[in-house]
Amino acid sequence: MEYAEPFLLGGTIVAGSKWLSTMVDPAYAAMVAGMPTGIIASFFLANDSQKRQFYKGYGISDAIVAITINIIALLSVRWSNVPVNTFSIVGYLLWLVLSFTGIRMFAAKK
Repeated sequence: MEYAEPFLLGGTIVAGSKWLSTMVDPAYAAMVAGMPTGIIASFFLANDSQKRQFYKGYGISDAIVAITINIIALLSVRWSNVPVNTFSIVGYLLWLVLSFTGIRMFAAKK
């Protein structure tokens, strides 16, 4: 049960953004998908020490994701003949590598 609530919450957010994109302009669905789930996730951590450590990594990862999203948006407009999923996949991989590296260098306990 310890992992069931966070799992259901995350799935609800993903499903909610997909559902909302069918009801309104998909730009508004981004508000649901872009919900800071990391802030919500921090409530499920055991103590303040873990939460502080979590926020160090979350801050680094979130800054990188913000930059990545803006790059994807710009590139998808500039090269409209390239499928957006291509930019998304490359952006995800870039975010993964840069986030891991950034957290390892600046946030993880040594």
